Amino acid sequence: MIHNLLAEVEKYAAPDEPFAGLKKCGSDGSNSYESKHGLIENSNEIADFAGRGYELVAGTAWLFCREELDGTLNYLFIDKTRRMHPDVCRFISAAIYEDRLESFADCANQGIEAPGSLTGTGIRYVPVAHEGNTRESPEEAEAIKGLIGDLLQGRYFRADGTSGPLKPEEIMVVAPYNAQVRCLREALPAGVRVGTVDKFQGQEAAVCFFSMATSSGEEIPRKLEFLFSRNRLNVAISRARCLAVLVCNPALLNIRCKNEEQMRLLNALCLFVEIVGEDHE
Repeated sequence: MIHNLLAEVEKYAAPDEPFAGLKKCGSDGSNSYESKHGLIENSNEIADFAGRGYELVAGTAWLFCREELDGTLNYLFIDKTRRMHPDVCRFISAAIYEDRLESFADCANQGIEAPGSLTGTGIRYVPVAHEGNTRESPEEAEAIKGLIGDLLQGRYFRADGTSGPLKPEEIMVVAPYNAQVRCLREALPAGVRVGTVDKFQGQEAAVCFFSMATSSGEEIPRKLEFLFSRNRLNVAISRARCLAVLVCNPALLNIRCKNEEQMRLLNALCLFVEIVGEDHE
């Protein structure tokens, strides 16, 4: 998200209003920002950020909560959501933010009008039964292909009041495993964005699918905590402006948990399905 914001700032500032910016990176240079216009540098030294020598500084909460930066900024922008329709935001708020997250007002103008089951706004659950799948599910890929076929016949209503045909690049499909990413890319139309959560951090789409791929608790290739990560579910669903669609085997809702943390993770997925049911009663 930070890199996307910096790219937008650079795009609007260069070349008429150049500035000096600094982005916090890891000690090994990881998470460095690649400035297209040469306006933003990278550093892992806290003193560089507290020295007031830059007009723009960027980093996570861990940077800005440090005592050295207290009182050094005129403005501080914090990542709040400005993309989700209230019907999508409702789940994210309940599952992740203790019902304290609200949608930006204009986002209520957004929506999808398309044939088939995926029309309107909010969250949807598409159960797909399969057996023996660990990291990839052709069954889920085929189901998503059919749903996208319907969507591409529809229209996308934007927050600013404009509308137009829904395009492939306005659809995003997220999967937990690289094997499922490859499976989806082979099945889906060109232009549809497909990748893991890490790839799509900070990005957005009119419609976002989350394909979990694994058949059951017995087939989970890594720890349950990986597949059911609250952060992964949060990022996957909160990319959506209009519709967020969970595609998974119903067996994943009935896994036997081994501890309290696993119960908490599974409850987030069950809450998603519960809210879908409430919205369509």
